[in-house]
Amino acid sequence: MSMPQAALLVDALERLNRELSRSMPPPRGAPFYGVEYASGDFAPLDALCSRGIFRKYEHTLHLGAGLGGPARWLATRFGCTVVGVDQSAALAWAASRLTARARLVPQVRFLAAEAAALPLRERLLTHVWGGAALQGFAEPLAGLREAWRVLRPGAHFAIRLRLAAVPGEDLACWSDRVASAGFVDVSTEQAARPQASQSTQMAWQRLDRLLLESGDAEPTELVRRLRVARAAAAREESTTIIFARRPA
Repeated sequence: MSMPQAALLVDALERLNRELSRSMPPPRGAPFYGVEYASGDFAPLDALCSRGIFRKYEHTLHLGAGLGGPARWLATRFGCTVVGVDQSAALAWAASRLTARARLVPQVRFLAAEAAALPLRERLLTHVWGGAALQGFAEPLAGLREAWRVLRPGAHFAIRLRLAAVPGEDLACWSDRVASAGFVDVSTEQAARPQASQSTQMAWQRLDRLLLESGDAEPTELVRRLRVARAAAAREESTTIIFARRPA
């Protein structure tokens, strides 16, 4: 996503929030009604929280944070602090702007960085989440080793995978990568299929209209990309989660 597209999207999301909040309050943990998240449904993320404790004074890293929806959901639901990292400077900027609008700064913050070179000190965090975006990284093993580095001894790691979306990848491959990075107690679990609510789908339609109102090429391409991402999420039957921890 380019910076002009990010600015257009943030402006449209802020306008959407103002419009919708006049008639219905946003769901807890979803200040933008889930529309900034491709699946529109945060409930399947509950499975990622089944290991460890995400309460106050716990510190979580979300790799591949995108627009920051899961990070804001996690912080609101459990009270922990969250750092989101995305390799796109435009997405990190947009996520920061939306988080400020949701009044979740400094509990949630975002950085533009490569997963293979995190600008964080070692043994800083109590949890690391890897979103499906980790599958697209050029050096997934390097990213996993960085996750191991920034975790405290005994702390937890979880990665959510869309194996059907990437030809040639399977669960055994990713489990081996996680173990090779130094993690132990590697296990797997299936997460439920996301189900966007009718209100979220209606909000998506309104968001697209807001973006298209300017009529030039930039928002048209942005709407196309958003619709492609939503369609891919809607086709997702389920996702696989790999859990592990750094040795104590």
